[in-house]
Amino acid sequence: MNSTHQLSLVYSPEQQAVITAAFASSDRQTVDQHFGNATQFLVYSLIKNDWQLLQILRLESPHGGHSENKINQRIALLKDTNRVVCNAVGGSAMRSLMRAGITPLTVPNGVSIQPILVELKSQAALVKPAKSQLNRAERLASMLDEKW
Repeated sequence: MNSTHQLSLVYSPEQQAVITAAFASSDRQTVDQHFGNATQFLVYSLIKNDWQLLQILRLESPHGGHSENKINQRIALLKDTNRVVCNAVGGSAMRSLMRAGITPLTVPNGVSIQPILVELKSQAALVKPAKSQLNRAERLASMLDEKW
């Protein structure tokens, strides 16, 4: 990855985010990019029942390819998120995201970000998952790594 530009908005540290989601979007309105080739991520956090835009990450990277280094750099940039919403994500990237505690969500090209924020907010209102449910992502990631 050649360079990354970050615009971060300041928020009070005592405000605890319930969900933090990154959206792969070139136009800042819709989800329109593949995780591995996204040129921009908008990072929103649900804080006190309201969504706040925290960061805009602009990425300059070579086109094509899914090098492990490129994927790992993207995941490192998104380490404070727990959801990534994009049009598609490769199997290797999906496993790496899940190992990092980030749930990848795919949606059709051109879906508006706002309804997704509403849906994620309604999910946050549900009861927090039990510890056994939290381990499901780890178990799934290890199963995906097994040879079939």
